[in-house]
This record gives sequence, C-alpha cells and structure tokens, in this order.
Amino acid sequence: MEDKDVTQLSELLGLDKEVVEGSVKDGTLGERIQDWKSSRKIYASDDFEKFTSNLKTSTKDEYFNELVDLAKRGEMPTELYKPIKGSALEMFEKDLSKKYNVADYSNATDLVEKIVKSKSNATDNQQVQELEQKIVELQSANKDLLRAKEEADKTWETKYKSDNISRELSQAISGLPLDFSDKSDDEVDKVRNSTHTILRSVFDTTYETDIVDGKVIVKDKDGNVLKDKATLDPLGLDEVLTSLAGELNMKLTSPETGGQGGKSSKGKNGINSEEDFYAECERLGVQPTSAEGLSLWKQYKQNSK
Repeated sequence: MEDKDVTQLSELLGLDKEVVEGSVKDGTLGERIQDWKSSRKIYASDDFEKFTSNLKTSTKDEYFNELVDLAKRGEMPTELYKPIKGSALEMFEKDLSKKYNVADYSNATDLVEKIVKSKSNATDNQQVQELEQKIVELQSANKDLLRAKEEADKTWETKYKSDNISRELSQAISGLPLDFSDKSDDEVDKVRNSTHTILRSVFDTTYETDIVDGKVIVKDKDGNVLKDKATLDPLGLDEVLTSLAGELNMKLTSPETGGQGGKSSKGKNGINSEEDFYAECERLGVQPTSAEGLSLWKQYKQNSK
C-alpha cells in the first residue's frame, strides 16, 4: 500500500500510521474499518442538509415555546425581560408624546408630569385628577381592545385550521388506493363509505393535527410530530393514513398486480362479510365506529385476508 494511502487511512480512522501499516500486514484492516463504520452514521449530502435544517428548526421552536411558558409564569430570564419591557414602555411613551404634543422629556415620569402641567397649568387639582383618571381609562380600554383582538385572531385561526385540516384529511382518505376488487358493484360504495368512516374514526382517536407553514402535520397524542427517521421531515397525511390502513388490515392495491387479491376465507368467529359485520354489531348492541365495533372490523378484515 502506498504511503499516501496509509496517511489518508490513518487520518480517516483516527489511528497512527504505524497501526494502519500493522493492520495491513496482519489482515485486520477490514475489521478496523468495520469498527469505524459501526460507530458513525454516514449521510448523503442532501439528507444531511435536511437533517441539520430540521434540527435547527426543531431546537428553535422548542426553545421559543419554553420562553413563552416562562413568560406566562412570570419567570422570564432577566436578560430578556428587561429589553422587552423597555421596548414596550418606549412605544407607550412615544404614543403619549405624540398625542399630547410633548417632545422634550427625559423619561416616562417626566413625560406624564409635563402632560399634566400642559393641561392644567399646575393650578387646578381637579383637572389634574381628571386627566390622570383619563389616562388610566385609556390604558384600560387599550388593554381590552388588544385582548379582544387576540381572542378574535385566535378564534379565526382555530376555525381556519379546523376547516383546512378536515378538508385535506377527507381528500387524503378518498385518495387512498384501497382494494375493493373482491366486492360486487352493488357493494363497493357501501363498503368504501364504511371503510372511510372507520379509518377517519381511528385516525381522530389516535393522532392530533396542526398546520405549520401552510402544511398539515400529524402528531401523536403526546404532541410529538411524526417524522421520517432518516431526514426528520414531517410525515404527510397520505403516509400516515397508508400505514394506519395497513395496521387495520385494510387491503391496498398493489402497483405491480393491481391488488392484493384473494377471496375472503371462512373465519372462526363467523364474520366473513360486511353484512356479517353489521349484523354482529347489531346483535351485540355496539356502534360500528366504537372501540368494540372497530375490534370486530379488524377481525373481519383478518378473516378476509
């Protein structure tokens, strides 16, 4: 092996040149390379860029949410609280200065005193008190307006998200390549509708959804976003629904064969058709979309595999 090759290998593996040369001679170089590979994860350049980008975003979002929680509890770090409070006070001072035409003042207290003097000439205590009361009333009214605006914005945002998520979820379910090739033409619509209803019900009880940057993301019940393990990209609705349909033993068409084929086989519990499923739900007095109903549906799907 050339000396330059030994040098490059020693730098890559983090070993002395003498160790690399010895490994070449005694045939253990392959084992050392394998040990080095097992302790490291190699990314393609595109995947690594996605990983670092998503990691930065995730870290930023988590830290921001933590700061919001601290602020709500009155535990904002001093180095952040002071500049935020100062900025808010400065905006309030500018509004008062413009409203009462007072340009020369040193701080908020000085500003209020000059406003009072300009309106009362420092002689009429009653006017001073009325002005001070007016300031308090204006501040209170401003807070009420801001609170009402925030509540209205929140209500609108909630409705916007709910409507868009519901529409995209319905479209994603309708677009699933579910296989109904073993059903007659008269049965297909009924079976499709009941399958979609069950899939939607299980999805709603298993996951939570949100809209981030205009895209629907899926979370588990602990609020964790479902992500691709390789790239950390959020999973799309179609990916989550396809996986969920598989867990419920719902047949999906195969791109190669056009379907998973096969006829329903006789099951031990006697649920071998849609009619059997609904009849069993009626006999037991359970709703098809309840936990007990979904369990029966899963048995039916296992029998029909």
